[in-house]
Amino acid sequence: MMLNESYSEWDNIFTKCLTDLKEKYPKLNDGQLANILGLPRATFNRMKNEHKIPKLDNMLKVLIGSDNIDLISHAVDLIETGLGKKLQNALENSLNEKEIITENERLESILENRDAFVAYLLCNRKNGATEDEIINVLGELGISAMNLLIEKEIAFQMNDRFHLKRPGVLVRNFKSIKYHLNTYSKFYQTENVGTNSNYAHSLSEGLNQEGMKATHQAHKKFHEELQRIYRNEKYQGDIPAFSVAFCDSFLKTNTIEGIH
Repeated sequence: MMLNESYSEWDNIFTKCLTDLKEKYPKLNDGQLANILGLPRATFNRMKNEHKIPKLDNMLKVLIGSDNIDLISHAVDLIETGLGKKLQNALENSLNEKEIITENERLESILENRDAFVAYLLCNRKNGATEDEIINVLGELGISAMNLLIEKEIAFQMNDRFHLKRPGVLVRNFKSIKYHLNTYSKFYQTENVGTNSNYAHSLSEGLNQEGMKATHQAHKKFHEELQRIYRNEKYQGDIPAFSVAFCDSFLKTNTIEGIH
């Protein structure tokens, strides 16, 4: 049976996701599996019993949490034809990462604390982070943030360095990405201009649909290039670095579609 035929219904997709989860976590019950996916137990039970197409965010939690990323396009098309391809395209670079960590509901709640988010990023390096580095970046509030991550069993301390219990590339939802744009911008330092360590730009103009698409593609290629640099061991070191880029229109999507 062809892939498109096998997974043209949500029941088949969900059954595969559930089977894969139970193979990966054979000792966990439904409540624990729901927690891993970042779903309330009641929502998980409804998805098991009601056989209805779920909301998009819940669907993505199940697909990504069960390592069925390749089925995203098939599943999301069940909500709206063509939406799956658009979403797969938007997530393509992030989902190509190795050792992906998906942001479940519990982790998302903890990382709404901006200091905890930055402390998490500092620890999510090969050599972890020292207390001095945490204080240098976040001040004394960094120690409180670090203690929170330890208390929630997200991080631990070993040999005077802080590490994540489960390191990897954190894939966050789009609301979380938008929320933390301000977090990153706080650490853009104008005194570093001219040192080949930072860069900023802003452009605005009236574009047509073709120009919007070309801008999207340029950012996607830039993401791919930066991804290769950040994941190359040749370039990895002890400087806690970040790179953020985004583009959009000042208008709502439904307004854009009528403009040429």
